[in-house]
Amino acid sequence: KMEDVSNFNENRYYLTDIEKDIFTQIAMAKNTNEKLSEMRIKYLNTTLLYGESGTGKTTFGKYVAYKLGMPFAYLNFAQCISSYLGATSKNIEKVFDYISKQKCVLMLDEIDAIGIKRGKEDLGEMSRIVIGLMQSFDLLENDLIIIGATNRRDMIDEALIRRFTIQHEVTILNNNEAYNLIIKYLEDLKINYNDGNIKEYVKTHHKQSEIIKDIVKSIVKMINNETNFIL
Repeated sequence: KMEDVSNFNENRYYLTDIEKDIFTQIAMAKNTNEKLSEMRIKYLNTTLLYGESGTGKTTFGKYVAYKLGMPFAYLNFAQCISSYLGATSKNIEKVFDYISKQKCVLMLDEIDAIGIKRGKEDLGEMSRIVIGLMQSFDLLENDLIIIGATNRRDMIDEALIRRFTIQHEVTILNNNEAYNLIIKYLEDLKINYNDGNIKEYVKTHHKQSEIIKDIVKSIVKMINNETNFIL
């Protein structure tokens, strides 16, 4: 799926300090890769994000594409698997053949659905799919940015993991980070809030996706009941 992320609302998006650093590394690698291509040196700009669902891995991928002014391509590997495993390999080949002609950020979600660990004696079709996936990686050019996402890093083949230059665990925001996300979101909307109410809310840990949902629910209640914003 090719998405237009030009309307990404940066004013309502919060990056942790670690994720700011990762974005800087990706952006620097993009500039470096342009020079490396001129020197005919291959170096892929690849990042693996892992951690539980709802922590913002896909949103980070969209942010990268938005900030770098690149198209955003999204592929969920779990949706690529066919009941005929041979068709799965062909599906992946088609995707990578198409993407090789684009200068984009390619987000590979649920990468563990296909890139699973191979046993020493495993010569089955799934093993061949993993090998084919890695070969497809190796054929890509420097002008692509690849971001893989998974909830189960432990299930991914080590040879595939090594193809990701940056590896980062995306975790639930701590109290201070959650507070900053909420304040940034509300201030962009120019909504008055009770600081004590927000500080009380963040004492309970919530996933990033849950925080946004709770903010929206509270805004709906505020509008419908014509009351103050209470999270």
